[in-house]
Amino acid sequence: MYAVRVSKTAPHAYRSLREAVTDERLDGSEDLYVHIEPGEYEETRSIRVFRQLLVVPTEGPGTVRISAAGDDGLFHVRGALELYGLLVRSASAEPVVTASEAGRVKLADCVFDTASALRLGGRHSDDEVVNCRFENGGIVWHGGGGQLSDCHFERAVLHIQYGAEATVHSVEFTGYLAGGENPLPTLGIRGATAKVTDCVLTDAGPVGSSTAVNVSEKGRARFENLSFTSDRTAAISVVHEGTRAEFSGLLVEGRQDPEADGESSVSVYLGAEAFIGNARITGGRRNGLTLNSGARVILDGLTIEDVRVHGISVKESALNGRSLVFRGVGGNAVRGTDARLTLSDVEIGDQPPETEGAWCGLRAWQGSLEVDGLRVSGLTGAAVGAWGCRANLTGVTVENSRSGIGAEEDSTVRVDGFVCSRVEANMVTALSGSVVEVVDAKLTDNQGYGLAFADAGDLTLRSVSISGSGYNAVGVDNGGSLTLEDVDVRNSSSAGLMVADAESRATLRRSRITGNALAGVQAHPDAVVEMRDVVLRDNEGGDWVYSE
Repeated sequence: MYAVRVSKTAPHAYRSLREAVTDERLDGSEDLYVHIEPGEYEETRSIRVFRQLLVVPTEGPGTVRISAAGDDGLFHVRGALELYGLLVRSASAEPVVTASEAGRVKLADCVFDTASALRLGGRHSDDEVVNCRFENGGIVWHGGGGQLSDCHFERAVLHIQYGAEATVHSVEFTGYLAGGENPLPTLGIRGATAKVTDCVLTDAGPVGSSTAVNVSEKGRARFENLSFTSDRTAAISVVHEGTRAEFSGLLVEGRQDPEADGESSVSVYLGAEAFIGNARITGGRRNGLTLNSGARVILDGLTIEDVRVHGISVKESALNGRSLVFRGVGGNAVRGTDARLTLSDVEIGDQPPETEGAWCGLRAWQGSLEVDGLRVSGLTGAAVGAWGCRANLTGVTVENSRSGIGAEEDSTVRVDGFVCSRVEANMVTALSGSVVEVVDAKLTDNQGYGLAFADAGDLTLRSVSISGSGYNAVGVDNGGSLTLEDVDVRNSSSAGLMVADAESRATLRRSRITGNALAGVQAHPDAVVEMRDVVLRDNEGGDWVYSE
């Protein structure tokens, strides 16, 4: 290895890096160690690196400034390049460092203020970037791979793509990027593999569109402790079949620009897969998390707070989630459209007072819904709404909300273990051809409606206690069917059971209807009411009344 000196003033020293590297007196096959003295150096032409080239300031980091004044970049690397403690500036559209397939790069304690990103990634490279700062440009890792740690990106990008394999640790991104027709993410992983730990993005990403973090084109990424804060941009998108991203310790916070249409804080779509665990999403002009077009997502510990529209929106995709908390969500906590939803240990509460409309906590249209453990309070709509779907609900508790569980449009719903109290409207409703079965439930205290109602639907209650209704406790109308087995109905403000029209049917087995303010059973004269082992007693309007 040759050791040479570059200096602005020292006699017998080279005056520029290029002069030292291209000196024909030095054997071009030998490695070169360049000691560079303090000062500002201008390189007007690019430097070709075919061997190992080390450049080190004699007085430590920050004492040497290099300006790339040419239009063809600064370093073209086919050998190995190591830069330590340099400040490099360039206004050129060409990268200041470009590594070919055989090139290897190590950067330490450097600052790069450049118009374009450095291009790394030799075919078999093991690049290393440590304690560097990138302004306006950044790094594109195109193939190859290596490690990056303890770095700061200011209005700059880190793109890992097309076969690259990189490990990123302790990195910070700040500053928004320009939007435009094809905006680039701040942190992008495209067709590559990456592990990213302890990453912080603050006011980063392209303004007005796209997301700050993007994983795409069969990329594989694992994120640990990723934090995103912004008032103007969305956080994360995972896209394309074969793409997979894992997030552990994710924090997304901030509201988007109220003048913009808004994007979901986190989006997974077009067949991509994602795992999100131990995560929190707060704020956001639209949805906290959106799944679309064949996405598959697993959640294990997610809190979503204060998002303007839906907590999670799932369309033509599959969601499997446990330990989910929703607070202050302006729309549905989970909204499924032709989706497969499998949820457990879910808590929904505290819709904001300015919420417009009656939003369900869980809303499923077509598709399927499986829930094991749901606690709901403070909603403007139903706890669960099913439209044309199949649903199985276990361990549901609802209080202080508009209504309980509703099914419409030929849904099939089974509820096993249901406690509902202090709601304004019906606690269980079967409408428009839906079939609902409720087993082991306690329904108490609503403010002006019945507790369970079948309207052109089929409702079955088994082992259910019903009391304190503000209207008829249980009812059936418009040709619906109602079955009570081992049900106790008492203390309603009106009738215990209402069969409203001739086309409706009620079947009671081993049940009690007692202590209601009006009739125990009030039925249309032509309605079919079948009773077996039923107790009617102490109903103030009579135990049995026929009326149209």
